[in-house]
Formats: sequence, C-alpha cells, structure tokens
Amino acid sequence: MDVFFGFLIACECNCVQLKVDNTGSGGGSDPGCYLIGAGEPRAPPPSPPPSTLHLQRGGLMMVSPALRSLSSPPFLFFCCLLLLQLPICRSIYCDEDDCYDLLGVSQSANASEIKKAYYKLSLKHHPDKNPDPESRKLFVKIANAYEILKDEATREQYDYAIAHPEEVFYNTARYYHAYYGHKTDPRAVLVGLLLVVSALQYLNQWTRYTQAVTMVKKTPAYKNRLKALELERSGGVTNKKKGLKQIDKNVEEKLSNELELHIQGAEKPSLWNLIGVQFVLLPYTLGKLLIWQSCWFWRYQIKKLPYSWDDACYLTRSCLKITSDAWRNIDESTKSNLVQKRLWVKRNMDSYVAEMRKDGDVVAVPAELMAVGSTTPCPRTPASELVSRFRECAPRVMLLKVGGFGHLAFCRIAQPPIHTRFAAEDAIQCLFKGVLTNLGSLRELHGLRKCDDEAVVVIKAYKVIRGRSPYPHSLMLSHLFGSFAFVLFDMNSSSILVASDVDGGVPLFWGITSDGCLAFSDHLELLKGSCGKSLAPFPPGCFYSNTLGGLKSYRSPGDRVIAVLENEEEV
Repeated sequence: MDVFFGFLIACECNCVQLKVDNTGSGGGSDPGCYLIGAGEPRAPPPSPPPSTLHLQRGGLMMVSPALRSLSSPPFLFFCCLLLLQLPICRSIYCDEDDCYDLLGVSQSANASEIKKAYYKLSLKHHPDKNPDPESRKLFVKIANAYEILKDEATREQYDYAIAHPEEVFYNTARYYHAYYGHKTDPRAVLVGLLLVVSALQYLNQWTRYTQAVTMVKKTPAYKNRLKALELERSGGVTNKKKGLKQIDKNVEEKLSNELELHIQGAEKPSLWNLIGVQFVLLPYTLGKLLIWQSCWFWRYQIKKLPYSWDDACYLTRSCLKITSDAWRNIDESTKSNLVQKRLWVKRNMDSYVAEMRKDGDVVAVPAELMAVGSTTPCPRTPASELVSRFRECAPRVMLLKVGGFGHLAFCRIAQPPIHTRFAAEDAIQCLFKGVLTNLGSLRELHGLRKCDDEAVVVIKAYKVIRGRSPYPHSLMLSHLFGSFAFVLFDMNSSSILVASDVDGGVPLFWGITSDGCLAFSDHLELLKGSCGKSLAPFPPGCFYSNTLGGLKSYRSPGDRVIAVLENEEEV
C-alpha cells in the first residue's frame, strides 16, 4: 500500500490543517481531514485540481497528490528554511509587525489615506498626548511604519518583500541600500576625490621642489658655479666690494634654470603627472598602447619583418633593464654592439650573461695599478684566498656573492646594530663606511625616511644620477659631506663606483690579486698579503668607475689621477 502525506503550511491563521491521503492498490477511499486549533470544526476545503500549488496571503498552501516526488527530504528541508525566512522579510522593516496593520490601512491604501491614519494615531499615542510607556513604544513603531509607507520607493520595496518572502537576501540588500547607501551621485564623488588628490599631489611636489632648490643654493658647488658664471660674464674681472650678494639677478636666474636639471628626486611639478589628468587621459593612453601593440603584432608576429633600430634598442634595453635616459647617453658603438647580440632571444641573453661571468672582466683593472705592480714577479694570493682570510680574521662577517662578479664582505662588530652600513636595492649593492654630516638634508632631498642610513642615500643618489645622464657622478659626490668611503656595484650595468671623501677621513686601499681581481678594503694588513706591489691607498676626493674612464677627482672630473705605491708594501 502506497502512503502519501500532503504537506500543508498555514500562514497567518489560527489553525494548522493536515490532510492525509491514503490510497491502496485495491481501491481508493475518501481522504480524512483533521483540524487542530481553536474555533468550530470546518468542512474540508474543496480539493484543488491535480498538479496545482496555491499560496495566498493569510491562507493555506496545499500540495496535491500528483506531486508526490516533492515529499522527499530535500524538499521538506527547503520548505522549513522558507518558513524560517518569512518573519525576516518583515522584521527588517517593522520588526515582527505588519506596517499596514500598524497604521490600520489596507495594502491598497493611497498616500493620503496613509497620512490621515498616521495623524490620527499620533494624536492618540504621541508621548506629548499620552504619557503611557507602552503607548510611547507603540508610537515609535507607528512612526517607523509611516516613514516606510510614505515614500513610494521604500513602499514598493516593502510590497515586493511581502510578495516574495523567499528572496530574503535580495530584500535585505535593498533595505540597507535604501537606508544606509550613499545619497550622492558616485560620479560627483569620484570627480571631487580626483580634484582633492591632484591638488594635494601638486602641493606636495611643489613643496619638495622649492625645498630642494633652497638646499642646493646653499651648497658650495652652487656658490662656486655662481662665482664662475659671474667671472665669465664680467670677462674675468670681479668687483670685490659687491661680492656674491650683489650678483646680477639675471645671472642668478640663469643659474637657477640650469640647476633645475640637476635636482634629482624633486622635479618641477607638471600638470601632466597629476593623478586627475592621468585618469582623464587614461582612455587615450590605453588606446595608444593598444595601437602600438597591434602594430607590433602585425609587423613582427604576422609579417615577420626584421626589427627596426628603435625597436631593437627597446628590446635590448628592456632585457638589460636600462632606463631610456641611461640608454640615450650610451655611446653609439656600445649600442650597436649590444643590439647586434640580439639579447632579446633567451639563448643569446643566457650566453651573454655566462660570458660576462666567465670572463671575470666586469671591472677593468686600472692601468695605474698594473703599472705599479709590474715590478712584482707574482702577487701572493688569489681573490678566493683573500676572502677566506677576511672571514677568518674578523668575527660576525657578512659575506655576499654578487652573482658571478665578485664578493662584498664586511664586519659589523664595531658598528651600532641600528646603523647598518650595507644596503641593496634593484640589483644595486652599496658598502658604506663613515658618516655623512648632511644626511638629514639628503634624506629630505630624495624623499627618504628618517631611518634610512648613508648606504641607502648613496644608492638613491646613484639611481637618480644614472637615470639623468649625462650628468656626471662627480655632481652626486660633490653633495656628500663628511668622512666616508663606499663601494657601490650595479649588476644591471655591471659597473662599479668607489669613492672617498676629500679629507681621507676613512682610509681606503686597493690593489690587484694574483688572479687579476680588483680588491678594495680599509684593512691594510689584509691586502698586503694578496696585492703585492699593486697595493696603493685610494686617493682622497676621488672616485673610480669602470664606465666613466677610471680614476678621477670629483673636484676636477676632467683631470686624471695616478695611483701611487704604498710605502709599507714589501716586495
């Protein structure tokens, strides 16, 4: 015998009706109807047509025997969830009450009827008219119901929530969006935000620029250049009574315009760099980029044409990670040599890197040291043994292998832990020893933090001057004041920069090992056993760069400096 239970849900009524349909194989019988609740017994309602489902507000939902498959546990679970969600759709508006019932109007009432009903109830339950606490609570509910129903938008949302109680999440979202969402046009908010951010950005850039100009005008390099321009203007004759304070304003303005190009990290503000302008030009920028990509794909991917000179240069400097400004100032022969290597092909790039590391000739050996050390038959130890000796003679040694190019090693036992002397950024390593007396102004000039030390400042200044060639490194070094010596290695361009202060406050020595490596150290005894006659003190006020013509003085970059033999060196 098959047994089927018709599942019924009563909504807003005082009884629950359960209809049981028992059918057997031998024949049917009249269904039994039972009524549980208050009131008089009622006759069973007429049976609905087969395969029908009825839902009425305040009525009864009935499932016909034709839908027997809906009596499965998943369907029953869904119905239970729906039953739990029914109070939620109303509770978000008028708690557990019906907004229309609170005002005593029907759902079809117009705005005038709702307003009259609210005024009538307010005269009765307003706290000024009725001091009863219960009446006060009821008036709060009435006022809330009136706020919901007087507005056409919120009333439409409330009616939709009543008609579709199963869409509880959608109804909740609409409610909170109506009461807590923004009331302003988001486009106006976006425009205002862009204007405010752009104004703050321009003000910040202009402040940094003016501060940088003021600081540069106080440097000795600026004053010397100002004096040189005055002498050039007067034909070598100067008035001692006037001095520098009486220099013509036109000359000073001319010098200021020239120095604008030298101020790095604080460029003159431009409207084209503001966020608001870039946002407005974003469609143009994206369209231009799309056209460029399309032309590139058509020319080199479909038609297989050879790369033009500009495109080949772009691919080469992209592979070598060289900025456009730095590439622009490389000599044409070097550019041609690099482009001919076709470094954008992975195989060629790997071969180029392997060749650079295998040759070990990243840093050209200075001719001065080769000439000085030529009297020694053979230097005593190779570079690997020199590194091992340094690790043995000093505790807490920090040793860093710079790819296949060399080593940077230093000991931190005699330095405060908070003042690190080593820094690395964007494949640039710097080993710094000493103190910069104008460290604060350099931090401000380059927009650095107060916790950044001298090594970070040197890297930042180097990156700025590298990207703004042909300004020489002597310009960067002339703005460093104090007692210092540093070694900086740039893996991107395989270049080294070594410098010492003008007074030689930090002793620095250099020489050549037996395997032809260039060594720098402030430890004289350490280099004695490895560099032979090539050992020499690094001259104060000078810098060495393998890409800028060797050893030079940053006071007079045009003059070449010759290294001298260390007197204490044994043959």
